[in-house]
Amino acid sequence: PGSSADDKKKAGERLAKRFEYLQAQLGEQPFLTGATFSVADAYLYTLLTWTAFVGIDLGQWPNLKAYLERVAARPAVQKAQAAEKAA
Repeated sequence: PGSSADDKKKAGERLAKRFEYLQAQLGEQPFLTGATFSVADAYLYTLLTWTAFVGIDLGQWPNLKAYLERVAARPAVQKAQAAEKAA
């Protein structure tokens, strides 16, 4: 909240570059390293869920948006989220 508009703009630009990289990295594969879910995917999923809290629309990065939905649909992720909400 204490950041200037210029700082927020610069941070948004840096974040967009990283999202572009991830967009390309995912390409047509389901997970970061290919067909197999890894710890990197668990971490990326967590980070991407934060975008909703800070008002970042992933619509301009369709691979990231689809990835977030795909990981969210995993039974283990749903179970973990349910446990977190219950706590």
